[in-house]
Amino acid sequence: MQRSGLDVEVTVAISGGATVRVCGEVDAYSAPHLRTIVRDASIVAPGTVVLDMSEVTFLDSTGLGTLIAVGRELASQRNRLLVSRPSDRVWQVFEMTGTHRELAVERG
Repeated sequence: MQRSGLDVEVTVAISGGATVRVCGEVDAYSAPHLRTIVRDASIVAPGTVVLDMSEVTFLDSTGLGTLIAVGRELASQRNRLLVSRPSDRVWQVFEMTGTHRELAVERG
């Protein structure tokens, strides 16, 4: 599913949870769409939502805030957001802002 320079693919695991693969830019325009996708994935497949950000080329402050907010929202519903394989650019933003301490992040 593509929208606003953001390509998203969702895979639901039979055992629970889902993987959301994101490609492109996560910015003020695309972040609300990503938030909806992650929320919906957690409803359809409760458990851990793995957000694969290995192909994200840009992350602005709105995107960053969205990740933190949706992570908290999922936690309040006894689900979990795991940011997986953030691209080098995304990792730099996480390190500069300390977000990697706020979110569950798996680099490998």
